[in-house]
Amino acid sequence: MSRICESRMLEMESLKKEICCQREKRCCLEEKNAAICKCLESIKKQICQLKSTNECLARQRDELSQCNQSLKCKIKELEKTMMKLRSSVDCLKQRLSCLSCGSC
Repeated sequence: MSRICESRMLEMESLKKEICCQREKRCCLEEKNAAICKCLESIKKQICQLKSTNECLARQRDELSQCNQSLKCKIKELEKTMMKLRSSVDCLKQRLSCLSCGSC
C-alpha cells in the first residue's frame, strides 16, 4: 500500500510541476501577446498618420496641377500678346522709316 501511496505522491508532484510549468508558459505567452497588441496599436496609428499624410499630399498635388495648368494658359496668353506687340513694333518701325525718308 505504501508503494501505491508513494507512487501516487510522486505522480502528484510531477503533475504539480507540470501545472506550474504550464502556468509559467501561459504567463509568458500573455506577456508576449500584450507586447504584440501594443505593437499592433502603434502600427495602426502609424498607418492612420500615413493615410492622412497621403491624402494631404494628394490634395497638394491636385492644387499644384491646377496652378500649373493655369500658368500654362497665362504663358500662352503672354506669348500671343508678345507676338501682337512685335507685330505692332514692326509696323511702327515701318511707319517711322517711311516718315524719316519722306516717301509716304
